[in-house]
Amino acid sequence: MKRVLIMDLLPGGHHARYIRWILECDACRQAEVVLAGMGELFEHAELKDVTGSIQTHHVQLSARQERIVGKYSSTTEAVRRQFTIWKIWREIYEKVSRTAQVDMVVLPYTDGSLEAIALRGSPFGATSWTGISMNMSFHYPYVGVKAPRQRFSVVREWLFRRALRDRYLTGLFTIDPTLYEYASSCLTERELQKLTYLPDPAVDHVLPSAVEARESLGIPQDAKVVLVYGKLSDRKGISLLIECASSSQCPPNIYVLLAGEQSPGIFDFLGGEAASFLQSQGRLKIIDGYVSDSDEARLLAAADCMWVVYPGFYTMSGVLVLAVRHGIPCMVPDYGLVGFLMGKPLCGLIVNPDDKTTVIAGLQQVSSYAEVLVAKGHIAMKAFSRHSIVEFQKTISAMMLNILERSQIH
Repeated sequence: MKRVLIMDLLPGGHHARYIRWILECDACRQAEVVLAGMGELFEHAELKDVTGSIQTHHVQLSARQERIVGKYSSTTEAVRRQFTIWKIWREIYEKVSRTAQVDMVVLPYTDGSLEAIALRGSPFGATSWTGISMNMSFHYPYVGVKAPRQRFSVVREWLFRRALRDRYLTGLFTIDPTLYEYASSCLTERELQKLTYLPDPAVDHVLPSAVEARESLGIPQDAKVVLVYGKLSDRKGISLLIECASSSQCPPNIYVLLAGEQSPGIFDFLGGEAASFLQSQGRLKIIDGYVSDSDEARLLAAADCMWVVYPGFYTMSGVLVLAVRHGIPCMVPDYGLVGFLMGKPLCGLIVNPDDKTTVIAGLQQVSSYAEVLVAKGHIAMKAFSRHSIVEFQKTISAMMLNILERSQIH
């Protein structure tokens, strides 16, 4: 049986779901899988069921490895972190290889070490590898995505292209359609052959009725519900939404629904004056903690609009895809990849996070223009028709099976 090593250092956000979907694809069901990451990853609710049904072994990072993979606050530290992660990948690969041969390595998130790989080569010896890129932005100015110009963007593009030429990289996936569009116009044929567009997927739920969902959640049936979902942290613009919803200019039928694990900063903010005001009016509900699939379906069914106005956030959003796949209109910023994708077919409520009047105007649309919102939701669903788990697994599995078949020949 072939042996696949999957490694990821980021257990939060949508990483655990990505790993689950990879584990459940056909290629992994035909192989022995070694999953390496932080201890928190193996305890994640997304992986509890799936790892029991697939031949999977766990390799946990050491305390030293977990400690040195922290956040960074400068370009110098970001570069150093790339090489730190590269070294951790090599240490894990060598540890696993001592017990038996590794036939393929999969990195569900490559961006944390891709530039180091470009400069130092693969940390996986002569083993073929593949991975997913989620956060590249050097190409934004050339495709029309509004965002600050990335520092050293010319160098980052050169490193990206150099990584694609790594002899042991079988293929790199990108969830950004604009990156593939840009690459198609400027990469060499050899480089482009290594790059594959992978539509960012979301779970497809069968939703209960809005009436049933709101009744179970204790939400008024006549409310217009704006949902904020996922990891609830400062970066999601929650304080902006709460302050605008508390404004005297905001329609009184706007209801804010927050669902997900809270960061300490958000926990403190929700105990403050603005949130207390909304709660006193019966216009705010907070669900703190991990949300199961069944609860997720209820939240989506209860929502009139998904809030994706994340200040200073410029890359792809899994929450956006989840909402769009269920026909829920999204309020998005007027910049970044999210704003670009939702503005291109005019299927989003686009606001300026730096101008509260535009956010309040967006909330007024949610309050009053139901037909317009429904139309936007249907347009978005059509634009995101390929963003299914089936498509994701089919694309990933084809690449993995190709690698495993070639390793058998050799």
